[in-house]
Amino acid sequence: MAPQRGEPPSALGPMCRSLAADVDFFRCAMENLKAYDKMVSLSLQILVTSSSQLPEIAAMQTIFDTTTVAALSTRIEQLTTASTRQWGKMTPYQMVTHCIKGDQMLLRDVQYKRLFAGRIFGRMALKSLTKDDAPLSPNEPTHPDLKIKGDGDLEAAKREWLSLVQRYADASDDTFAGFIHPFFGPMTTEQIGQVAYKHIDHHLRQFGV
Repeated sequence: MAPQRGEPPSALGPMCRSLAADVDFFRCAMENLKAYDKMVSLSLQILVTSSSQLPEIAAMQTIFDTTTVAALSTRIEQLTTASTRQWGKMTPYQMVTHCIKGDQMLLRDVQYKRLFAGRIFGRMALKSLTKDDAPLSPNEPTHPDLKIKGDGDLEAAKREWLSLVQRYADASDDTFAGFIHPFFGPMTTEQIGQVAYKHIDHHLRQFGV
């Protein structure tokens, strides 16, 4: 029987049908690819928009920043014998002397004995202290060797403290390699910078400067 007009010869029928199926498959694949491209493009737009709206994470305050050292120095200069404490029992002179001893320790001029409580809780306390810029709480416990009695020349003590604070800005990383705090234990240079800043800021706030 002769094929009808417009129909392929019988031998070519299967080939034509296969070709038509391939064309349909290709057309469907291209449509899916276009839809996929649109989906990827939309996802990228959403991602970029969301990222631009995320708050920036500010770096923690550190004593190794020269601007921070200058700001702390200005606050130290504002201390007088008439400065009123907001908490605790120390006088301005005793506070300054306490901080001098603390900074001498961090700068490795002196070394104090490890505290037993620090061997148990020190690492956990350091992690909590250096997780953000939250200030120290009033009436924090202190090392027995850093408790100050008596009184003295506040202006002379301030000058000594200012020189120690300046040394942080001039120090190299080697200065603090292998440092072990009597309570917190081993500390990195970054942690020392954060803790030193918080300790100084804490006691300046104690006297309202």
